[in-house]
Amino acid sequence: MAEVALLSDGLRVVAVMGQGAAHLGREAAAARGVFEDAQKMATVQATAMQTLARQLHEVVQAQAGIRNEVGAGLAAVAYVGQAVRGVSVEVGGIVDTLKQVSGAAPRRPWTLRSSARHRCWALQSG
Repeated sequence: MAEVALLSDGLRVVAVMGQGAAHLGREAAAARGVFEDAQKMATVQATAMQTLARQLHEVVQAQAGIRNEVGAGLAAVAYVGQAVRGVSVEVGGIVDTLKQVSGAAPRRPWTLRSSARHRCWALQSG
């Protein structure tokens, strides 16, 4: 009977170990599933980060282009401002010359009359 008890105890130990091994196998499969899901999520997140990095690079390039265009626009405005100042100096010189010429010219009243025959305007002394 001692042998039967020993065999019975051994079978129980094997049965308990078998149940433990089965439970451990299920837990290992669940852990493997969690790891696979985590790996898939990490891959998706890495792809999303690459897309965001690419979009950020495009935004930075666009901002650099805008900065260049603004600089060119400001330079054009400065050039036009300088040209306008030059024209105003020239116009001032022309006005001064016209004042001098008008001051030196004899004072005669001139009138502007149209000629129907010639269809033109002419200055005639009054």
